[in-house]
Amino acid sequence: MLSGALGACVAEICTIPIDASKVRLQLQKTPAGQAPKYTGMLQTIFKIASEESVGNLFKGLTPGLHRQFVNCSIRFGCYEHVRNAVCPNLKPGELPPLHKKILAAFLTGCFSILFANPFDVAKVRM
Repeated sequence: MLSGALGACVAEICTIPIDASKVRLQLQKTPAGQAPKYTGMLQTIFKIASEESVGNLFKGLTPGLHRQFVNCSIRFGCYEHVRNAVCPNLKPGELPPLHKKILAAFLTGCFSILFANPFDVAKVRM
């Protein structure tokens, strides 16, 4: 479980500047006849870093990491319990059918994103 959460956190750290530039590009409002301040992903990243600071590219990192920890913890921690609830009559050593594993993974993913989504909203708003 720790390696999955650690990998998700490394991915979050690597992609947070891309996410920050994506949000800036989506939220910019350009008056008619004027050139937009941000024109592309890389240009936005470099403009934020040069005009503001590199730290502004990582502003939403804390809630992003919280989201990853909550998401991974619930997915990894609850999967076996949900799988056992979906397949209550398994004999020791018997594997559940694939469709029940998929159902358990789907339900666990739904639970995890339900609790992780508020952190994602906080990340975007920062």
